[in-house]
Amino acid sequence: MLFIYDSLGDYLMRTTFSPAMSIKDVALLAIQALSAVKSYETYCGGPSQFMEISANGTMTNSVPYVVGDAELYISDFATASRRLLFDIGDLKTDTSDFDQRLQVFIAEVKRIRRYWISGQAPGFQRYKELVGNFKAEERPDQQSTTDGPSSQQP
Repeated sequence: MLFIYDSLGDYLMRTTFSPAMSIKDVALLAIQALSAVKSYETYCGGPSQFMEISANGTMTNSVPYVVGDAELYISDFATASRRLLFDIGDLKTDTSDFDQRLQVFIAEVKRIRRYWISGQAPGFQRYKELVGNFKAEERPDQQSTTDGPSSQQP
């Protein structure tokens, strides 16, 4: 199984990683890769932790992100960008309809950034905005994160 994770991480980081990247950018790339693995592998999950090991061997907890929140924002962006990719490839969509879909994407990206830069923790308001902005039939890639059906509403 390690090979699958290694290959997935390599695929996600190969075109983006550069030795000249800042620790902030490397951390974000690592969070993205780990988040993808956690969404791919059923038995991989839980809170992520990142440590920085400096050149002299000192370990610090100086990753400049709240990792759990960043994973959620990255997931939201991945969902929105996949939806936009399908909109781009929809040859039956006229230009004005595509422009509307592009504006929805832009609004979603701005919403993600607003939460991310404000440091606002995800919670009920974020969930309410997601539900209000997208109908279930517009999110075919949405999957349950629980083992079975739940009788309780979020």
